[in-house]
Amino acid sequence: MQHAHTGLYQPMSYELTMWTMRMAHRNASSSEEGIPVATATIMVKGMTCSGCVNSVTKALKGVKGVQEANVDLQAQTATVTFDESQTSVAQLKQAIEEAGYDTE
Repeated sequence: MQHAHTGLYQPMSYELTMWTMRMAHRNASSSEEGIPVATATIMVKGMTCSGCVNSVTKALKGVKGVQEANVDLQAQTATVTFDESQTSVAQLKQAIEEAGYDTE
């Protein structure tokens, strides 16, 4: 940001920076068409290795409407961003269970 009279650079305020970050996140979480987007974190039991993480990730990404799936071996969770008009948490859990893992 340029100062109007001196041409000196002034950094954005903390509040404006945080607002900008929130707006960027908000815009990334909604579509131009108004499609309802949700994020769910699901507990996944039975994962023991990176192969398990890959299997759960592949199962989730195979569900219609899933935009992003992040599986954490240590936390035993899957965080999924999805289009609520195309799938549900119940369907996500079903995909995980069909891949051979238990969910909560």
